[in-house]
Amino acid sequence: MNSGLSKAIIVKIDDVIALVAKQKDLELIQKPKKNMYIEDVTEYTHVLLTTTEMTFICSWQHIQILFFMQLAVITASHPEALLHLHYQNITLFLIQDPEGRHPQLFIFLKPDFTKSFMKISTTGPVLDSAEKLYSLTVLEGKRQQKLQLKDELRISFEEIAHPYNLRYAGAKAFNSSEEVTDALQNVILQHSDIRTFVRHYEVDVDVDVQGIVRKTGSQTPLVRFACSMSASIDPNQPYKLSTEESRSINLLPEVLARQDTVNKRKQEWEDCKARLERANTAFQAHFGHLNKEELSKYHSQLLEKLENLQDRTMDAKHKYNRAVRELRNEKQ
Repeated sequence: MNSGLSKAIIVKIDDVIALVAKQKDLELIQKPKKNMYIEDVTEYTHVLLTTTEMTFICSWQHIQILFFMQLAVITASHPEALLHLHYQNITLFLIQDPEGRHPQLFIFLKPDFTKSFMKISTTGPVLDSAEKLYSLTVLEGKRQQKLQLKDELRISFEEIAHPYNLRYAGAKAFNSSEEVTDALQNVILQHSDIRTFVRHYEVDVDVDVQGIVRKTGSQTPLVRFACSMSASIDPNQPYKLSTEESRSINLLPEVLARQDTVNKRKQEWEDCKARLERANTAFQAHFGHLNKEELSKYHSQLLEKLENLQDRTMDAKHKYNRAVRELRNEKQ
């Protein structure tokens, strides 16, 4: 990834890192490279979708992270390249099945740096709900039907999770496939030579070499699992704090500061709610018997003030909820 720093600055940074590592007596060994196979992605996805211990600003973050994981493990692309991906670079097509079955959804990635468009067509069907996706068919006489994304989806995102682990596993899958030649693998991974993969990507020997040599029967699936990230999952490993540990965390300065913010935001929200309730009660008592036609310009101004007070109350509620999430995340 191009950091924008000069080579001299990068060398100085590396020297400082080496100095700190020596002072702190850190191990000067390369971090082990692990593969994140599709089974690991399945486990990660299951946890991400079912956990109630992780807080997201909005559910759309779930979709973004899951989409990033799918792209990373299937394409084995550089994580930095995926971080520059926009939804407008994604083209959806319904492809007519030659065997006559229901049309299949294909997702094509066309990054701006490889192909640009004069304009984006909006004449085709617009995919704006999950229900419409499964009700669409390919127009008669065509073999494929392009689907348009909503304009508000044409934004980028940077959520990331174990990116190079996914690239390693994807590259190994390509290398093991009889359908992918060395030349095609180089094209997919953007390598100039197959030796790049051999030197940097063959991180684990995930076949049963002992069984192969001894001719006792290969247990490669078992060995492959042993080399995966999922093998380290321990369902009995504690992931929640005990009652005493939780009490001790509440005394940390960072948590106390977050708790003060929560208390402050809650009070502001309750004050806004009380003012809004009083204002609504007063308005209904004095003008509730009037219909819209009888309300004067003066009354309209009062209604506008009520709406502003409602907006401030909702804003105070959102700030309180955000403070609660930040406190929960700090404790986690």
